[in-house]
Amino acid sequence: MLLKLAILGCAHIHMSDAAEVIEADPRARVTGLWDHDAARAQHWARRLAAPRAARPEEAFADADAVIVMSETVRHPALVSAASAAGKDLFVEKPLGRTAAEAAEMRAAIERAGVRFHTGYLLRDVDAHRRIRELIAAGSLGTLVRARGRFAHPGALAGWFDDFPWTVDREAAGFGGFADEGVHVIDLLTWALGRSIVAGTAEIGRVTAGAKIDERGEALVRLEDGTPATIAAGWTEPALTAELCVTGTQGEARVFAGELIVEAPGCELREPASAPDSRQPISHFIAALTGESTRPLVTAREAETHCQILEGLYRAAAEGVWLRLEHPLAS
Repeated sequence: MLLKLAILGCAHIHMSDAAEVIEADPRARVTGLWDHDAARAQHWARRLAAPRAARPEEAFADADAVIVMSETVRHPALVSAASAAGKDLFVEKPLGRTAAEAAEMRAAIERAGVRFHTGYLLRDVDAHRRIRELIAAGSLGTLVRARGRFAHPGALAGWFDDFPWTVDREAAGFGGFADEGVHVIDLLTWALGRSIVAGTAEIGRVTAGAKIDERGEALVRLEDGTPATIAAGWTEPALTAELCVTGTQGEARVFAGELIVEAPGCELREPASAPDSRQPISHFIAALTGESTRPLVTAREAETHCQILEGLYRAAAEGVWLRLEHPLAS
């Protein structure tokens, strides 16, 4: 099966990842591309040998599915148009700038009955899937605590110089804590199978002249009372992806490129692959072409994560502990 894809917006830093995946995958081809920035649209249309459309609707008229790589501020209009046309959707994270925007898009996607996915790349790491299986099997015993950290040096290394909208609150909605923290929120709720119901956070800036938050750490409570921490941002000296889950019978952790499990009947230490930002697009294509049965992220999960982020930012601004109480999306 040849999957015909439309790309709406090319502003995201992961646009190059999407292009690499599509160029290398014989199952997919871009049949239409739109961006409000003419020069950017021309660049990516030429690279992907794709027709450049004057309007979003023209780009996806003949497509099977749509990939949204625009500025977050443009997500609601693009998602509404594509879902109304019955197109399956990949929308780069976060889904919306606010919980209300995310709820609006989730409702449109569910009304249309289209498939959805987003760039939660930590689900695609084999070590994380292994830890999820251990937790589901009860191999670690009763959960005691969980810690997740996902961060990179983007603000230190000038990664966003060519993507200035990323550090503009009106265009992006959230800053560095949310940009990377949404991955950890997804990882914790998905791997542990529990909702986040309350929390607080410290969120702030590090570099001189920063226009938006760049780092943060949250303490949250899961629905069963388990405490968890979420550390994320753009100001670590190197790409860092860590997960540690402790139970009454053992512990599993991903640290410094290794998966380490210490539990009864399961003692192991093996290399853990680094997160790959191309994997979510590959998974989306594989799912739509019937070559993967692994579930996609749901729009309701993406909405819930925006609600949690909004709550944590409010908690940080007010210096309080807030109840978040969002049921686990399924």
